[in-house]
Amino acid sequence: MKRFWICLIVLIVLVSMTACGQEAPEAAEKDDPAEPTTAQTGSEPEEAEVPETQDQAADLQSLWGKMEAHFPPMMLLDADMRFNFLGIKDEDCAQCVVLLSDDGMKADELWLLEAVDDEAMERLTQLAQQRMEAKAQETENYAPDQYEIVQKGKVLISGRYLALIVTPEAEQAAELFNEAVG
Repeated sequence: MKRFWICLIVLIVLVSMTACGQEAPEAAEKDDPAEPTTAQTGSEPEEAEVPETQDQAADLQSLWGKMEAHFPPMMLLDADMRFNFLGIKDEDCAQCVVLLSDDGMKADELWLLEAVDDEAMERLTQLAQQRMEAKAQETENYAPDQYEIVQKGKVLISGRYLALIVTPEAEQAAELFNEAVG
């Protein structure tokens, strides 16, 4: 009788593990990373040069493709994760690409956001500044090598575009952002 119960428990555990590992088909279509969603620590964000006319909006997903070489493997956050983990609301963003390092020990992070209006831009800017401060506090005593990377991180603003860039190659990524939106 003991063997029966042990086999039953093992079967239940195996079934529950395989069920947790699969994403619902609707969720997979909704959170397709190929399509972006539409809808410096301790200092003020840097203002990038804003052109007099902006004929075309910058494609933030394409911009991430150009920046990808300056980052380690990254994980794209879906709308729920962006809101629950970072406080970024989809209704504040016309475009939104937010990535965290796949390796939880690395501080690398990237936000590429286009705000829907000036009020949304203020909220997003405040969230970005708070995030940079939190990352600095998290890494200062725990991971000094990552703290240096956070210290070199940037929050850039150009019109309604915002970038939070944390990577050892932040300068190069910032140049790409400025070229794309400025």
